[in-house]
Amino acid sequence: MGNERKTKNKKPLLYIHQPELREVKSNMQSNYRSPNIKTDSAKQKESVSIVKKKKREYLQEDLDSIQAEMEIEQEEQEPQSQPQPKLGENTGKFGFKKVKPFREMDLNEKLDYLTEFGDGKAPFPCVFTTENNSYKGVIFSTNGTEVEIKPFQGEHVKLNKNDIKSIKMIGL
Repeated sequence: MGNERKTKNKKPLLYIHQPELREVKSNMQSNYRSPNIKTDSAKQKESVSIVKKKKREYLQEDLDSIQAEMEIEQEEQEPQSQPQPKLGENTGKFGFKKVKPFREMDLNEKLDYLTEFGDGKAPFPCVFTTENNSYKGVIFSTNGTEVEIKPFQGEHVKLNKNDIKSIKMIGL
């Protein structure tokens, strides 16, 4: 019990000094005074309605002239116009090109697909199977009848396209 009395009377071992913070007062506009305009509300409404009528007439004239120009352009383009593609048809301008799954491609399509990603893009690791061996690696380059493969282990291997029996993508 004597030890408990000593601990209660001691000051904290670590004292963090925090400064007194004053209340921050914002310096904003507190008053507003509008200019006194003495006009008759009837005159003001009348002038506003006149301005609106003039704007409508002006806009209607612009709209009529724009419609006439569009009709002339449509008449000129009608003989040259092509039939509009149906919904769902691929126009070639926007959207994604549908690609066959890699498993369903033949060997030439697979080689073309894999060589498209050669220029600084991430290569796809594959297993290239021949009659005698199978090589795990990525396509390094292709020439007319030869494919150069960079295996994960070892040096580059050149294979004839006709010697390759299958190509399968593998994960990293």
